[in-house]
Amino acid sequence: MKKLIYLLIIPFIAGCIESPSNKNLENKKNQQTEIVEENLEIDKKDKADKEKEESREFKPDWSNPFMSPYGKPIINIIRAYFMVGEFQIVKKFIVNSDCFDDTEFDYLLRNCSWGYEIDATNMKWQNDSTFLMTAKTNKNQNIGMEQYLGKIVNDTAKIFLFTQNKENPFVFYNKNPPAEIQCQIESLAKTISFEYDSSILTVDSKENLKALHELVSKYSNLKFSINGHTSSEGSDKHNMKLSLDRAKAVRLFLVNLGLNKSNLKSNGFGSTTPIYSNSDIELMAKNRRVEIIISNQ
Repeated sequence: MKKLIYLLIIPFIAGCIESPSNKNLENKKNQQTEIVEENLEIDKKDKADKEKEESREFKPDWSNPFMSPYGKPIINIIRAYFMVGEFQIVKKFIVNSDCFDDTEFDYLLRNCSWGYEIDATNMKWQNDSTFLMTAKTNKNQNIGMEQYLGKIVNDTAKIFLFTQNKENPFVFYNKNPPAEIQCQIESLAKTISFEYDSSILTVDSKENLKALHELVSKYSNLKFSINGHTSSEGSDKHNMKLSLDRAKAVRLFLVNLGLNKSNLKSNGFGSTTPIYSNSDIELMAKNRRVEIIISNQ
């Protein structure tokens, strides 16, 4: 009997001994939970303080076309970056910059003429929410005037690039197609291709030229130059002839579609004006191209 009582008492005593340990463990867990919650509150407060501090920081306002954060009209800012060769920064201020990849954009700017002085004199908002900025120019001591078309995009004043004007694509001419149409012409021209080492247009190219014809036929007053280019493969003499023959093939196809032949001029440049490196096989293929450019500014 005593043995039985003894056996019954042992678990009771053990339970009494263990209960403080369980209680301590529970308290420890509660303390850890409180610490985590406190840390979370601190993180939230730190985040709120940081956001509040950032909101107080000065943020340059690029939404005013005539008064940039540097106190100059946006066209003067863009030209300043252009003059020091920061073409990718220039690209950030172009509305239709997606018309070119970075290499094409750099090539276009390296070969355009915008080294003369400009001084913005006036700006007028248009009905379509674009703005037209007029500037006085000084080209070799000859004073003139030109205009730039722009738009506010994501609180930043930007200007349109008129891709068909290779001499200076920044300048706006109201008689020329809108920037988006010029970009479409540029894009369609990139799709023109030929049978291997010949001037025979591919089937897809003919379809794309029909679409291009629809675009340019609306501007019967314009004259276009069709310029053929090749990669560096082959001799210079062969490439020059091939590039001219391809330009002539495009011209003939467009004339047969109804364009005035007197408004189209074909030229061949061989491999003399590559956009991409000829040392890379994939990039070299892009140098085989036909450009269609407005020629009567």
